Order: sequence, then C-alpha cells, then structure tokens
Amino acid sequence: MRKRIQVVAAFLVLLSMALYQEPARAGSCTSDTVNAYTGETITVSSTSIGFTANLYNQGEQAQSALVTIAGDSIRFWPNGQTPTASVGHLVTAGTPVEVCGFSNIAKFRMIRVTTDATVTVSYFR
Repeated sequence: MRKRIQVVAAFLVLLSMALYQEPARAGSCTSDTVNAYTGETITVSSTSIGFTANLYNQGEQAQSALVTIAGDSIRFWPNGQTPTASVGHLVTAGTPVEVCGFSNIAKFRMIRVTTDATVTVSYFR
C-alpha cells in the first residue's frame, strides 16, 4: 500500500510539472518591486490591435504587462511589426505572456489566429 501511495505521489508531481506553463516573455522584467495599478480586457479580432495607451501611460509609465488569452490563439509582435494570422509569435489560449518594458508595451500588436480571442491585461509599475 505504501509503495502504491509513493507511485501515485510521484505521478502527481510529474503531472503538475508537465502542466505548468512558463509565461512567454516579450522583453526582460528584472524589477521585483512592481505593483499592479490597472488593467483591461481586449477583444482581439482580424485587425491588429495594441494595448490602450491611456491605461499603460497614466502619469508613471507601465514597466510590465501580464497578458492572458481566452478563446482562440493569438499572434503578436512586441516591436511594432504588424502580426497576421500566420506571422508573429504564436500564443495559445491559456498561456500567459509577460511584456516587459514600456517600449515593448507601447509597440505591442496582436491579432487572432482563427476566431476572436479575449485578452486580459494587468499593468505594473
């Protein structure tokens, strides 16, 4: 019985490691002293779209953004290039993306892959 419990416990540890998804990164976040201050929800459709400027540039500029995707996958570029449904970094629904640095946040562009996606963004400074 004890051996069976150990085998099940080892299986659960390996399963949790396999299911963990490291955030995709679009830059380098090095500060441990960031605080969330606002956020938004964006519908990503067939036209490239970025974040809302008056949210990430409120007095102090955002230093990072945490993005989660629901619905369909998206493609993005953090450098101002225009993504298409087949070109750009692919992110599947459920995978978080961390966008680091004000410049990357300001230039970030995303588009859906096949059907509309809902993107939730939290801004940090």
